[in-house]
Amino acid sequence: NPRNHDQCTSMKLPTAFCTSETHQLLAGSVFASVISVVIFLNSLNGELIFDDVHAIERNRDVLGETPLSSLWLHDYWGEVLASNESHKSYRPLTVLSFRLNHAIHGLSPFGYHVVNVILHASVTFLSGPLYFSFLRDVKLSILAALLFGLHPVHCEAVSSIVGRADVLATLFGVCAFLILDRAVVAPWQR
Repeated sequence: NPRNHDQCTSMKLPTAFCTSETHQLLAGSVFASVISVVIFLNSLNGELIFDDVHAIERNRDVLGETPLSSLWLHDYWGEVLASNESHKSYRPLTVLSFRLNHAIHGLSPFGYHVVNVILHASVTFLSGPLYFSFLRDVKLSILAALLFGLHPVHCEAVSSIVGRADVLATLFGVCAFLILDRAVVAPWQR
């Protein structure tokens, strides 16, 4: 489409972003992401349960009762890593995200669940390009992204607030792979 080519040229985008295949992949990834949100809407009214209580309600790092720098010295549960009481589970970015949630809306579980669903939708969106990098087939990649977003194995990670650690790890892993894939793609394939 000449109009798309002109838009891409004016925005100085690589030619790979200007193909109808890319547009289909992005549209399909958005669709898979939206469907994954719809599937997990029922989790938004969940409460703080089991590990959520210890990781959020009883964690001084999340409640803002410790300096921000403590996040790098404490475990997931707010214990000093060097302590014998520590589980040695080190997830400072997850605890930071909980702390930001707490700063915005306190201990209301709704906001924590919203963030988990948004993070899962983001991973689902990025899974389309991830699968395309392997499959090189738009339809199969969109189908794989849908399967990823809807697969029941994600229920615990998305619905349980402490599952955010898994969702964030997946998000960072997928982003790292996509960046690596983009870096090693031959210039003539861009």
